[in-house]
Order: sequence, then C-alpha cells, then structure tokens
Amino acid sequence: MARKKVLTEAEEMEKQALQTELRRLRNQRYHLKRKQRKASQAGISVPVIGGGTDAAASAHAVAVTEEGGEEMLPDGPEPELEPQGSNGAGDEGDWLEDDAPIPTRGGSPIPILVTPNTALVEVLTNLNTRIKAWGYTDNLDGYVAAFKDEFAAAKLDEGAWEEWTSEKGAWLREGDMILEQIQVFISDGWMCSLSSRAGAMMWRHLTAVV
Repeated sequence: MARKKVLTEAEEMEKQALQTELRRLRNQRYHLKRKQRKASQAGISVPVIGGGTDAAASAHAVAVTEEGGEEMLPDGPEPELEPQGSNGAGDEGDWLEDDAPIPTRGGSPIPILVTPNTALVEVLTNLNTRIKAWGYTDNLDGYVAAFKDEFAAAKLDEGAWEEWTSEKGAWLREGDMILEQIQVFISDGWMCSLSSRAGAMMWRHLTAVV
C-alpha cells in the first residue's frame, strides 16, 4: 500500500496559494463569460482579443496532490456560458477570419485593441500619452532636419547651448524610461494574453516605436 507523502509547511502553503489562484481565475472567467452572454443577447458584439492567459491557466493548471503526484484541475462545468460558435481556444479562430482586420479603437502610435480587458486598455492608453508627450514622430526625415536646425542655432550662443544640451539630456532620459516601460509591458505577460495575430500586430507597433 502506497504511503501518503507528508507535505512540508512550505509545500502546504504553496498548494493553498495555487488553489486560491485557481479559484480567482475561474471566477474571473465565469464573470467575463456572463458579460459576453449578456452583450450577445443585447446584440452587442464583444470579441475577445486575448488568448486568455487566465482561462488557459484555470483550464490547464497543475496542482500538487497529497500523494506527491500531479492532477489536472478542470475548468469546471460552464457550458451554458460559452459563447455560441466559440471553440474555447481563445485564439483568433474563435471570432476572426484569418484575413479579417483586428478590431482597434484608435490609439497612436500603439493601437488600442477592442477588448473587455480594461486594464490592458488603460496600460496602452497611458503608454501612448507618454510617448506622444515625449515628442515621438514617425517622420524621421522631418525630425532630423529640425534637430539639425536646433543644433546649429544653439551653437551660436553659449548660454543657449548649455540650456539646449540640458534639455536634450532630460529628453534622452525620459526616452530611456519610456523604453523601460515598454520592456516592462512585454515582460509582465501582456503580450502572452493576446491571440497570435493580435500579439504580432502589437509587436510590430512596439518595435517600430523603439
């Protein structure tokens, strides 16, 4: 007869933390599906851009059992809340044709995706605001020409030169911080929550900025 493995205090705490996180993910997915169903009944289209990191985690998370093995924790029965026509994969095939445009609600230089994830919308909006305040432009030729004119004018006066170099130093430091913010956005897992097509589009715009 197999002996049960006695979990250490740390293992028990880890197990409880995992179970708590799984319950949170399931509740989040449940309420999201309720919103989608209500929107569908009202005739409002609510496409889900995200590949559903939370949904994937709740469906495929692995918990350590008391026997020391692993068991797959199912997502739980929610068939009545599944959007019609969805295969639950969370990818673009759920609601977009392969050649269909990815829905956005404006935003520049980073597009704001049409998604029920309000946190993602807020992050992208704040990032755009900071980038535009910094003076980002995709007109490189025009920027270089203006920079040369400023440089030449500043060189004519020592006081103006010191002020101009100080301003440009602060401008460069702000640019570095914006770059760090973009790196944090990527490393925090936001990209992983997007479908493959939406993620590729977002990557193109992010790399164009940096």
